Amino acid sequence: MAITNSRICGDPSRKRSHRPGAVCTGLMANIEKYLLGLIFLLFAASASATPITIEGSAAYDVDTATATLVTLNSLTGGTINDLDLYIDFDSVGYGSDNTVILSHLDTGTSAAIWYDAKDVLKQYFGDVRNTTFDDEALIAFVDAPLILNADTRDIAPGRSYRAKDLLSVFDGEDFSGTWQLSIQDTGGGLGEGDNLLAWAIIADVTTVPVPAPGPLGVLALGLAGFGLTRRRKTLRTL
Repeated sequence: MAITNSRICGDPSRKRSHRPGAVCTGLMANIEKYLLGLIFLLFAASASATPITIEGSAAYDVDTATATLVTLNSLTGGTINDLDLYIDFDSVGYGSDNTVILSHLDTGTSAAIWYDAKDVLKQYFGDVRNTTFDDEALIAFVDAPLILNADTRDIAPGRSYRAKDLLSVFDGEDFSGTWQLSIQDTGGGLGEGDNLLAWAIIADVTTVPVPAPGPLGVLALGLAGFGLTRRRKTLRTL
Protein backbone atom coordinates (compact mmCIF):
# COMPACT_ATOMS: atom_id res chain seq x y z
CA MET A 1 0.00 0.00 0.00
CA ALA A 2 1.48 3.35 -1.04
CA ILE A 3 1.58 6.20 1.48
CA THR A 4 1.01 9.60 -0.07
CA ASN A 5 1.13 13.24 1.09
CA SER A 6 3.53 12.38 3.95
CA ARG A 7 6.11 14.73 5.42
CA ILE A 8 9.54 13.35 4.65
CA CYS A 9 12.70 15.22 5.87
CA GLY A 10 10.54 18.31 6.49
CA ASP A 11 9.39 18.57 2.86
CA PRO A 12 5.57 18.21 2.62
CA SER A 13 5.69 18.09 -1.17
CA ARG A 14 7.56 14.79 -1.28
CA LYS A 15 5.79 11.45 -1.28
CA ARG A 16 7.11 8.27 0.22
CA SER A 17 7.33 5.42 -2.24
CA HIS A 18 5.87 2.05 -1.36
CA ARG A 19 9.12 0.45 -2.52
CA PRO A 20 10.98 -1.05 0.49
CA GLY A 21 14.41 0.20 -0.65
CA ALA A 22 13.48 3.88 -0.91
CA VAL A 23 14.80 6.16 1.83
CA CYS A 24 15.22 9.87 2.27
CA THR A 25 18.40 10.89 0.47
CA GLY A 26 18.49 14.16 2.43
CA LEU A 27 18.56 12.21 5.69
CA MET A 28 21.38 10.02 4.42
CA ALA A 29 23.36 13.10 3.39
CA ASN A 30 23.00 14.54 6.89
CA ILE A 31 24.14 11.26 8.42
CA GLU A 32 27.18 11.20 6.15
CA LYS A 33 28.08 14.77 7.13
CA TYR A 34 27.83 13.82 10.80
CA LEU A 35 30.03 10.78 10.30
CA LEU A 36 32.64 12.72 8.37
CA GLY A 37 32.69 15.33 11.12
CA LEU A 38 33.14 12.60 13.71
CA ILE A 39 36.02 11.14 11.71
CA PHE A 40 37.66 14.55 11.52
CA LEU A 41 37.43 15.03 15.28
CA LEU A 42 38.79 11.57 15.97
CA PHE A 43 41.74 11.87 13.63
CA ALA A 44 42.53 15.59 14.01
CA ALA A 45 46.06 16.02 15.28
CA SER A 46 46.36 17.38 18.79
CA ALA A 47 49.19 19.92 19.20
CA SER A 48 51.26 19.61 22.35
CA ALA A 49 54.22 21.54 23.76
CA THR A 50 57.22 19.29 24.31
CA PRO A 51 60.54 20.14 26.02
CA ILE A 52 63.44 18.91 23.89
CA THR A 53 67.15 18.87 24.70
CA ILE A 54 69.73 18.03 22.03
CA GLU A 55 73.41 17.85 22.93
CA GLY A 56 76.24 18.84 20.63
CA SER A 57 79.76 17.50 20.50
CA ALA A 58 82.75 18.95 22.34
CA ALA A 59 85.54 20.84 20.59
CA TYR A 60 89.09 21.56 21.78
CA ASP A 61 91.58 24.36 21.18
CA VAL A 62 88.85 26.55 19.78
CA ASP A 63 90.59 29.89 20.35
CA THR A 64 91.87 30.29 16.82
CA ALA A 65 91.72 33.04 14.23
CA THR A 66 89.50 30.84 12.06
CA ALA A 67 86.11 30.10 13.57
CA THR A 68 85.58 26.64 15.06
CA LEU A 69 82.20 25.35 13.87
CA VAL A 70 80.35 22.61 15.72
CA THR A 71 76.91 21.42 14.67
CA LEU A 72 74.04 19.29 15.86
CA ASN A 73 71.04 18.01 13.91
CA SER A 74 67.47 17.96 15.11
CA LEU A 75 65.24 15.34 13.52
CA THR A 76 62.30 16.58 15.56
CA GLY A 77 60.08 19.08 13.80
CA GLY A 78 57.71 21.55 15.38
CA THR A 79 57.32 25.23 16.14
CA ILE A 80 59.80 26.74 18.60
CA ASN A 81 58.08 28.49 21.50
CA ASP A 82 61.18 29.14 23.57
CA LEU A 83 64.86 28.28 23.16
CA ASP A 84 67.80 28.25 25.58
CA LEU A 85 71.49 27.43 25.07
CA TYR A 86 73.66 25.50 27.53
CA ILE A 87 77.44 25.95 27.39
CA ASP A 88 80.27 24.44 29.40
CA PHE A 89 83.39 26.35 28.34
CA ASP A 90 86.80 25.88 29.90
CA SER A 91 89.39 28.54 29.20
CA VAL A 92 93.07 28.11 29.90
CA GLY A 93 93.51 31.75 28.97
CA TYR A 94 90.64 34.15 28.51
CA GLY A 95 87.21 33.04 27.34
CA SER A 96 86.48 36.71 26.93
CA ASP A 97 88.73 36.77 23.85
CA ASN A 98 86.18 34.71 21.93
CA THR A 99 83.04 35.57 20.01
CA VAL A 100 80.32 32.89 20.24
CA ILE A 101 77.35 32.78 17.85
CA LEU A 102 74.45 30.31 17.58
CA SER A 103 72.90 29.82 14.12
CA HIS A 104 70.05 27.81 12.63
CA LEU A 105 71.50 26.99 9.24
CA ASP A 106 68.16 25.97 7.70
CA THR A 107 66.62 29.37 8.32
CA GLY A 108 69.68 31.59 8.32
CA THR A 109 68.83 33.02 11.75
CA SER A 110 71.70 33.79 14.13
CA ALA A 111 72.12 35.14 17.66
CA ALA A 112 75.34 36.32 19.31
CA ILE A 113 75.89 34.72 22.72
CA TRP A 114 78.84 36.92 23.65
CA TYR A 115 81.26 39.05 21.73
CA ASP A 116 84.91 39.69 22.40
CA ALA A 117 84.50 40.95 25.94
CA LYS A 118 87.07 43.71 25.75
CA ASP A 119 84.59 45.64 23.61
CA VAL A 120 81.38 44.56 25.32
CA LEU A 121 81.96 43.55 28.94
CA LYS A 122 84.89 45.90 29.50
CA GLN A 123 86.36 43.13 31.62
CA TYR A 124 88.21 39.88 31.18
CA PHE A 125 86.95 36.50 32.24
CA GLY A 126 88.14 32.91 31.94
CA ASP A 127 85.73 29.99 32.27
CA VAL A 128 82.02 29.91 31.42
CA ARG A 129 81.11 26.68 33.18
CA ASN A 130 77.68 25.02 33.26
CA THR A 131 75.97 28.17 32.05
CA THR A 132 72.52 28.49 30.48
CA PHE A 133 71.65 31.41 28.24
CA ASP A 134 67.98 32.18 28.69
CA ASP A 135 65.94 35.22 27.65
CA GLU A 136 64.01 34.98 30.92
CA ALA A 137 67.15 35.13 33.08
CA LEU A 138 67.29 38.03 35.53
CA ILE A 139 70.93 38.91 34.83
CA ALA A 140 72.45 39.84 31.49
CA PHE A 141 75.74 38.16 30.63
CA VAL A 142 77.45 41.56 30.53
CA ASP A 143 76.57 41.92 34.22
CA ALA A 144 77.51 38.38 35.22
CA PRO A 145 79.29 38.16 38.56
CA LEU A 146 82.89 36.97 38.50
CA ILE A 147 84.60 34.43 40.71
CA LEU A 148 88.13 35.63 41.45
CA ASN A 149 90.85 33.01 41.16
CA ALA A 150 94.59 33.26 41.51
CA ASP A 151 95.24 33.72 37.82
CA THR A 152 91.91 34.65 36.26
CA ARG A 153 88.30 35.62 36.88
CA ASP A 154 85.62 33.12 35.91
CA ILE A 155 81.95 33.70 35.23
CA ALA A 156 79.94 32.51 38.23
CA PRO A 157 79.07 28.91 37.19
CA GLY A 158 75.79 27.04 37.19
CA ARG A 159 73.62 30.09 36.58
CA SER A 160 71.42 31.52 33.83
CA TYR A 161 72.17 34.74 31.96
CA ARG A 162 70.70 36.64 29.04
CA ALA A 163 72.86 36.37 25.93
CA LYS A 164 74.07 39.35 23.92
CA ASP A 165 71.23 38.81 21.42
CA LEU A 166 67.78 37.59 22.36
CA LEU A 167 67.26 33.92 21.57
CA SER A 168 63.63 34.69 20.82
CA VAL A 169 64.78 35.39 17.25
CA PHE A 170 64.35 31.62 16.78
CA ASP A 171 60.78 31.57 18.11
CA GLY A 172 58.23 30.53 15.50
CA GLU A 173 60.77 28.66 13.39
CA ASP A 174 60.79 24.93 12.80
CA PHE A 175 63.10 23.17 15.25
CA SER A 176 64.28 20.56 12.78
CA GLY A 177 67.47 20.98 10.83
CA THR A 178 71.09 21.84 11.52
CA TRP A 179 72.19 24.10 14.38
CA GLN A 180 75.68 25.54 14.51
CA LEU A 181 77.78 27.03 17.29
CA SER A 182 80.62 29.24 16.07
CA ILE A 183 83.58 30.09 18.33
CA GLN A 184 86.29 32.44 17.12
CA ASP A 185 89.09 34.18 18.97
CA THR A 186 88.69 37.81 17.97
CA GLY A 187 90.50 39.24 20.98
CA GLY A 188 94.07 38.38 20.11
CA GLY A 189 94.81 35.66 22.66
CA LEU A 190 95.26 32.92 20.11
CA GLY A 191 96.20 29.36 20.95
CA GLU A 192 95.78 29.51 24.71
CA GLY A 193 93.92 26.20 24.77
CA ASP A 194 90.25 27.12 25.26
CA ASN A 195 87.90 24.12 25.14
CA LEU A 196 84.20 23.70 24.54
CA LEU A 197 83.47 20.80 26.90
CA ALA A 198 79.74 20.54 26.18
CA TRP A 199 76.83 22.42 24.69
CA ALA A 200 73.14 21.77 24.15
CA ILE A 201 70.01 23.39 22.82
CA ILE A 202 67.02 23.30 25.16
CA ALA A 203 63.76 24.13 23.41
CA ASP A 204 60.05 24.16 24.08
CA VAL A 205 58.54 22.92 20.82
CA THR A 206 54.94 22.51 19.73
CA THR A 207 54.72 19.23 17.88
CA VAL A 208 51.73 17.86 15.94
CA PRO A 209 51.58 14.07 16.31
CA VAL A 210 49.35 11.99 14.05
CA PRO A 211 47.52 9.52 16.31
CA ALA A 212 46.71 5.99 15.23
CA PRO A 213 42.98 5.36 14.79
CA GLY A 214 41.38 3.94 17.92
CA PRO A 215 38.24 1.79 18.19
CA LEU A 216 35.95 4.80 17.78
CA GLY A 217 37.83 5.88 14.68
CA VAL A 218 37.50 2.44 13.14
CA LEU A 219 33.79 2.44 14.00
CA ALA A 220 33.27 5.86 12.45
CA LEU A 221 35.01 4.79 9.26
CA GLY A 222 32.89 1.69 9.10
CA LEU A 223 29.69 3.65 9.59
CA ALA A 224 30.71 6.15 6.95
CA GLY A 225 31.42 3.37 4.50
CA PHE A 226 28.08 1.77 5.28
CA GLY A 227 26.29 5.07 4.80
CA LEU A 228 27.89 5.70 1.42
CA THR A 229 27.10 2.16 0.27
CA ARG A 230 23.51 2.49 1.44
CA ARG A 231 23.13 5.79 -0.35
CA ARG A 232 24.39 4.37 -3.64
CA LYS A 233 21.96 1.49 -3.36
CA THR A 234 19.14 3.95 -2.58
CA LEU A 235 19.92 6.09 -5.60
CA ARG A 236 19.87 3.03 -7.80
CA THR A 237 16.52 1.99 -6.31
CA LEU A 238 14.80 5.37 -6.70
